[in-house]
Amino acid sequence: MFFISETTGWVAGNEGVIFKTTDGGTNWEPQNSDTTAGLYSIHFIDNNTGWMVGPSGLIIYTTN
Repeated sequence: MFFISETTGWVAGNEGVIFKTTDGGTNWEPQNSDTTAGLYSIHFIDNNTGWMVGPSGLIIYTTN
């Protein structure tokens, strides 16, 4: 789980699942990761740019 502000954050997990919140965690919207691999960690530097990592060196980079 990673929050870039008090209201905006993401959570990643099994089977490539990613959810984003813009209201501090009250509501979560699914995001497309284009993988079914488990995701171990997630980090964003702004509202659009982030990285997710998974098994076997998997690195996912997004700008949207």
